[in-house]
Amino acid sequence: MPGTAIDRLILLLLSENDGRALEVLQDTYGHELFKITMNLVEVVADAEDIMQETYITLWEKRHEDISKPD
Repeated sequence: MPGTAIDRLILLLLSENDGRALEVLQDTYGHELFKITMNLVEVVADAEDIMQETYITLWEKRHEDISKPD
């Protein structure tokens, strides 16, 4: 499985329905993801909404096999 140890931990926690996966994701990548999002939308409230929707979508699709293209 490629990725860092943190990436593997996030995937493991997601596969075990453990909400801490989102905490680890936010702690590890949240700042950089928010900066990228802000560069795209330039409005703090919009960037926050996009981030929240991204985390919700990730949680809802946590059991889908992302290793195979559609």
